[in-house]
Amino acid sequence: MKRIWRWMPVVLPVFLSPVANAQELHIPTVDEVLNLRSVVSQVLSPNGRYLAYEIQHPDWQSDGYTQELVVEDLSGGGKVPVPSLDGVPSNPEWSPDGRWLAFVEHPKQGVSQIWAIPAEGGAAWQVSKSATNVGLFHWSADSRHIAFLTVQPDDAVKAREEQFGTFEVFGRDFQQTQLWSVDLEVSPGHRVSQPPVCLVCSAAFSIADFSWSPDSTKIVFTASDTPLLTAYSSQDIYLLDRSRGDEVRKIVGLPSPDFSPMFSPDGKKIAFLTWLGQRDFFYSNLHIGTIDVDGAWRHPVSSAGGVTDVTARFDENPFLLGWNGDSLYFSAEQKTNTHLFGVDSNGGHLRRITSGEDFVLDGASFSRDFKRVALLAEDASHVPELYVSDLAPLALRQVTHLTDQVQGWRLGRPTVVSWKSGDGTPVEGILYSPAEVDPSRRYPLIVDLHGGPANVSQATLSPGEAIYATQLLVAEGAFILQPNYRDSSGYGAAFRGRDLENIGASEAADVMSGVDFLLSKGQIDPQRVAVVGSSWGGYLTTWLAIHTSRFRAASESSGITDLVTNYSVTDNPAFYRQLFHGTPWNVADVYRKNSPVTTIGEAHTPMLLQEGREDKRVPPANAFELYRALQDNGVESRLILYSGFGHGFNNPKEMRAAIQVNLDWLHHYLWDKEIPRESPIWGSSETGDR
Repeated sequence: MKRIWRWMPVVLPVFLSPVANAQELHIPTVDEVLNLRSVVSQVLSPNGRYLAYEIQHPDWQSDGYTQELVVEDLSGGGKVPVPSLDGVPSNPEWSPDGRWLAFVEHPKQGVSQIWAIPAEGGAAWQVSKSATNVGLFHWSADSRHIAFLTVQPDDAVKAREEQFGTFEVFGRDFQQTQLWSVDLEVSPGHRVSQPPVCLVCSAAFSIADFSWSPDSTKIVFTASDTPLLTAYSSQDIYLLDRSRGDEVRKIVGLPSPDFSPMFSPDGKKIAFLTWLGQRDFFYSNLHIGTIDVDGAWRHPVSSAGGVTDVTARFDENPFLLGWNGDSLYFSAEQKTNTHLFGVDSNGGHLRRITSGEDFVLDGASFSRDFKRVALLAEDASHVPELYVSDLAPLALRQVTHLTDQVQGWRLGRPTVVSWKSGDGTPVEGILYSPAEVDPSRRYPLIVDLHGGPANVSQATLSPGEAIYATQLLVAEGAFILQPNYRDSSGYGAAFRGRDLENIGASEAADVMSGVDFLLSKGQIDPQRVAVVGSSWGGYLTTWLAIHTSRFRAASESSGITDLVTNYSVTDNPAFYRQLFHGTPWNVADVYRKNSPVTTIGEAHTPMLLQEGREDKRVPPANAFELYRALQDNGVESRLILYSGFGHGFNNPKEMRAAIQVNLDWLHHYLWDKEIPRESPIWGSSETGDR
């Protein structure tokens, strides 16, 4: 979960025209930010002529987001007519023969199904008739079949509820995700889809992703014991052979997760993402591995020695995008950038395809011959925008112009800054500065901490977590520092795994050395410094608010307070077992010393807490414990709970509330403004005279 405007829909590269006079520019409102339209997915047609993408924007009436499917004729034919259906389209995918564009339609009522339209536009037809919501789907290479994932019906739960009412058997109530297929008969004036057939409906595992073979006779898929995150380590790779009576065999079964499989163009090999059997994998590098299909069918791969490590020399996490000839394509972070790379399938020549030190790639798709590419990307001057180009040489042509939405806004420009931590470790961060700075004045500073912690802040126009409204605060005259403290991604495996047994103190030292670095420049008012963050950034915010008196105020969301408590209630306890090499029951001292609540008696910083009631990653038990401890110690604090939300905010009205509460909180402590009577920070009992 990255970025502020990227959290909603957003756009990309072209530097904004220089600020002629910041006085004339408009400070955007919360609703203006929330109403920004953004690209959320894109896919290039096999012949490279059409680009299909989705534009997302809020639907205030339903308190949700809606998406518009757009098909652009890149040859100059303009936009292709797309019929409007009674729902929200998502996940468009072209048929390999280029004749059809399929997508999942999410109706206002009923079950999500696959629909398709002709490439040149025309009436839509319903492809699937699934009993439950369709998830991921893919065309077969011959365009005659569509396979899709769907969750098995919960008939047993419904029957139980009729007799015993509603309850949950923790860790035992779930439905496995199954693989289904629908056969298509298409000819001029004739379009028929057969009833769907279940290809893999075993109760033994739940399927996460899959890919067709080039001859349309095989499907390779990822599956784990259950769909629960606690079963993540059991993710293995299986092969379904339709020519052998739909026989299924496990072909990769390493001790760590293996996923995202993809056939080579000749169908003889499979590439996939893997940790090569490392049991403590969360802080290790992912790798792109390949195996021989026939060999793995006969003898499943059970050790790293049976995998060709294509990215052995690449020190970051690659994310597999495509395979053409002898080249595999992937994206990866490189410090504060994200780039497109190519590598020989034997692990030989590795090359970076995109350029620039101010470039963040959010997605890529290719024509069938890999001569054309479409990129979704952003930089310091653009929200995410779509571009198309020949793959070689790369010369990007901009397709969308969503950045036009923010023309005339007073916005800060991000720059990469660097400093050294107390132990000499080099640290980078992103600094957002006001459009105009008076050297005779001192300004407030807000330290905005990314989550993860294996995540990274990047120098984009749309920064950080949405609820902290970075650009709104910069427009009002604040500096924003987003440190890429140790354990951030983009800087290699060694940086992600430094001093994990002292993770709170070591990360905090990186952050505070960055604050001191900025204070030494003389533009920051040391009495007006605040810290904010969500998820792991919320954990680190809480740690800093308790362990130092340097901050005037703090605001956290979905942050860990007590690592022992969170280990017991989170849906991902394996993360902490790997992080600290044990459980709270056998390395209790490590959990205690890294828990912010352990030293709660030292807390003095006013804290705002905003949490989702249904958060399973960092359940609100953490917030209840922190709030009670702060109250018991006489520290000014507010706890706001959002019903129906998990680990983050995803509805516009609640986003509006969370942003406004943060603005009012920070305005009060950094600008000495009174919190307005109409602020959502106040409880219903406080709406009268105060």
